[in-house]
Parts: sequence; structure tokens; C-alpha cells
Amino acid sequence: MFRPHASDSGFLVSLFENRPPTAFFQYPSYVKIERKCERIKKYKRDEVESLFMAFKIADNTHIYNALVNSCKTAGWSMVEQGGTTGSMFNLQWTGYVMPPDIKDLNKY
Repeated sequence: MFRPHASDSGFLVSLFENRPPTAFFQYPSYVKIERKCERIKKYKRDEVESLFMAFKIADNTHIYNALVNSCKTAGWSMVEQGGTTGSMFNLQWTGYVMPPDIKDLNKY
């Protein structure tokens, strides 16, 4: 598993009651702009369940550094193809997605 650059991840708390938060990506540091909002909450990796913020790049697509760097800066880990962690991810960069792939995703 490729390690993230940050030890925490941001979530945007929902305006609606009983709705889960949404993953939030801050601008990269070189842009020198920070979006501030009272609804953004940072969580340490050990504060949330074990399937915490991982992404996978499918075999049928190219690896884009912009995607990898954005996710790692946001505190996400990149999982390798295959292996025991190959099915534990929240975001998949791919072409066309089939329903069986969607049903196994984490709630975040």
C-alpha cells in the first residue's frame, strides 16, 4: 500500500440530519489557497473504521499523477493491484464501472 502524505482526511459535514459526511479535498499547498468552512472536519486515520480512505487505479486505465497526488495529499492511501488489500478501497479510477464493483465500496 502506498502511504498518504497526510495523517488526516477532511470531511464536509452534511447540512441534512442523519446524512453521512462527504470526503473533502483541499487545494494542494502550491496553490496557496485554503478553503475555510465550519462544516469541514478533519479526522485522524485511527478515528474512523479500518477501511479508511483508500483509492485504487484499475488495470484498464492510466495512472495520473494529479489524481495520485490529490488523494495522497488528502490523506488517502493507494492500494496495489491484487493482494489482500486490493479489494479495500473507497475510490476507483477506472473506465466503465459495473454494479458489482459499486456495491463493495465503503460508505465514505
